[in-house]
Amino acid sequence: MKKTLPLIRLELFHEFGKSLAIDRDIFLDDNLDDDRTLASYAQDGEAQQDINRFPYKLSFTAAVVVVRGQLTSSVNGRQYQVSTGDALIVQNGSVVEAMMCSSDLKIIAMAFTDGHDVEYLQRSTSEVSSLIQHRAFPVTVHLEEEAMHNYIRLYRAVKGIYRFTEQRFRGDVVRGFLQISTSSFAGRIKEEFPSGENARGRANELYLYFMDDLQRFCTQERSVGFYAGRRCVCAKYFARQVKAASGKSPGRIIRERVLIEAKALLNSTDLSVRQVSDTLHFPNESFFCRWFKEESGLTPSAFRRSKNL
Repeated sequence: MKKTLPLIRLELFHEFGKSLAIDRDIFLDDNLDDDRTLASYAQDGEAQQDINRFPYKLSFTAAVVVVRGQLTSSVNGRQYQVSTGDALIVQNGSVVEAMMCSSDLKIIAMAFTDGHDVEYLQRSTSEVSSLIQHRAFPVTVHLEEEAMHNYIRLYRAVKGIYRFTEQRFRGDVVRGFLQISTSSFAGRIKEEFPSGENARGRANELYLYFMDDLQRFCTQERSVGFYAGRRCVCAKYFARQVKAASGKSPGRIIRERVLIEAKALLNSTDLSVRQVSDTLHFPNESFFCRWFKEESGLTPSAFRRSKNL
């Protein structure tokens, strides 16, 4: 089911009416002029449950520009830390396992449901297309001090224009800002892996595509041979290259990712343990329960109870 805009907001801000939105599928928001942060909001009674619903799987692409402070998040089994001047773009289908922030965090946040991330983030230039080329890894960029200053000025100006624009034309205002954001970010993307010798480059390339394939197929396929076949190489060569790039065997990476998916389903849905087992294409519920306990130390039911405490 498609996430609605209030859920996309990740409970970061109280005043829904201040968001810049298009058809409840795209939003821009910020906390630049108030004292609310993720840290302070997480202590507000009922909101505590919502903000701690980790891990969960995104059905939208989210971008966070850090104006001040620091944000740390674990996405798809890897930790990312962004601070003043940085932007983090997390692609649709990613699993967010944790999120923490400094008490002085100030951000500009954007989110897109369905195909809007492609429509508004991927434009004609090849540089921009790299923003979503590898969907398994969040994209990080850094804006220099002057660039960030100009970006904030532009954002504030767009907010003002949006408020005084007829409803039917507001979408064009938001689209214009998103196009400028995309162009500004494109040339500042930090590479997931530095370029190097050919052998190392081939290992990195295989690993990146493996992680992309894993994000698409991990609920259905857990065979190393399947992912090697997707890259048209033999399983042994594939395993060597993936381990050279990541330090882990592809079998270990597959198990870790399936565990993340299982935890997200148990934590953020009402599916029964059997339904989760079926969704992940395990032979039966008993097999899934044994596998989950071996990997996590808890049964699926015990894990679910621990997250509801």
